Amino acid sequence: MTHAIAWRGARFRYAGAPADALRGIDLAIAPGECVLLTGPTGCGKSTLLRTANGLIPRESAGRLEGRVEVFGQDAAGIPSPVLRSWVGLLFQNPEDQLLCGRVEDEVAFGPENLAEPPGAIALRVEEALARASASAKRTSLCAELSGGEKQRVALASVLALHPRVLALDEPTSQLDGRASREILRSLAAMKRELGLTLLIAEHRVGRVLPLADRLVVLEEGAVLGVFPRERFGEALPLLRSLGLEAPGEAPARAPRAPARAEAPPLVRFRRLGHRYAKEAPPALADLSAELAPGEILALMGPNGSGKSTLLGLLAGLLRIREGEVEWFGRPRPRLSLSSLTGRVGFLFQNPDLMLSADTVEGEVALGPRLLRRPAAEARRAVARGMEALGLPALARRNPFSVSRGERLRVALAALLACGPRVLLLDEPTAGLDRGLRQRLLEDLRRWVDEGAGERGIILCTHDTGSALQCADRALVLREGRLAAWGPAAEVLAGAGRGALADLEPADGGSGP
Repeated sequence: MTHAIAWRGARFRYAGAPADALRGIDLAIAPGECVLLTGPTGCGKSTLLRTANGLIPRESAGRLEGRVEVFGQDAAGIPSPVLRSWVGLLFQNPEDQLLCGRVEDEVAFGPENLAEPPGAIALRVEEALARASASAKRTSLCAELSGGEKQRVALASVLALHPRVLALDEPTSQLDGRASREILRSLAAMKRELGLTLLIAEHRVGRVLPLADRLVVLEEGAVLGVFPRERFGEALPLLRSLGLEAPGEAPARAPRAPARAEAPPLVRFRRLGHRYAKEAPPALADLSAELAPGEILALMGPNGSGKSTLLGLLAGLLRIREGEVEWFGRPRPRLSLSSLTGRVGFLFQNPDLMLSADTVEGEVALGPRLLRRPAAEARRAVARGMEALGLPALARRNPFSVSRGERLRVALAALLACGPRVLLLDEPTAGLDRGLRQRLLEDLRRWVDEGAGERGIILCTHDTGSALQCADRALVLREGRLAAWGPAAEVLAGAGRGALADLEPADGGSGP
């Protein structure tokens, strides 16, 4: 039998890394099969996917040993354009593979480079956008899309190549519950109707498991277990032992002290609105809410509902044209950006955009140095930030040589070292395994609680479980307007139903 992909003793180490990212992988995938890869953050899932379409070793510094076969041929001997048309790869961060200004141009880019006729390209674009639930964004600018919308466009650009294998790295990590279900149903249809082979890396096992034929569990670059569909139940103890999410498990809600209701809010916004262009529909409209001292506020809603726009307005990245914002009791127009610097920290949805230093320690130290903090105070702040996020062992590593979850912690530690009172966090748990996600949420809760009622967080997330675990209140947006606001447990009890149908229930939701 000719396998779609087979790894024969595959071993890979990134240049300068202290250990192998892949350690003797022996795994074969049959044509038309769906294999779900899971494991702790940094276990080698993304590396394994990249070996399937030649990005490793051709575009990554490092040494690959063993053999990777694609449809019976040694991948090393297959020309890159051919290999990448056979095996389409969706990156974990969609911004890494979006090249064009407009959505339809992005999706057409691959077929154009394959020299397809114009008529065929148009049909491919239409079909790919439909399968990725992105048809409504065909004429939009990629730069104006939300993270989840970019993820769907990136998927459409891969589908337009008509690959025989789809290698998908966390394909639902930035999608709301409804969009996740739509994408998974589309993948199931393509598997059924087209015989497409699927290789999916995902931490949220419960989402993808109904689609999978086999479950493969990785740890530290090695295969720990392979479970066919009839033995999925046997994998649950292993998943739990690795701190991973088992299907159907709902997170416990941690008890906490109430926020300081009598104190003035850290930030309050009234009748806030925003349009990206005069003729465009409002990205936000007539929005009013506040963040109380000592509070974590979960900001939720479907893709494109205005969450990142709201954070951008609060952080001063977007100009306020409608409504008003008060920070620490003062109207926003009276505060310069420099006066917010060091008091308000903003974590981008893509943490890689925030990293520029050569070492992790240097990255964390950059903020205090730019703020001209005294040397002794800066050293203490850096040490606290590094310790709080478990980074001392990575101090001398280059930030881009560590996993995405570790890079996120580096970016967050860099913010904490500046001593802010408020953190604005855009999808900080996307792509993290359950253990890391829980640890991060506990760290954030502890940081707020240790602030003696002077700190607060607005946490943008699609993850209902994360919101229930750490948030005091939830603010839910829909089409730029307020859909719900109140105590998190009360608001999110309705997730998956009615006005909150786009939110995934806390038990992990269902597959296709």
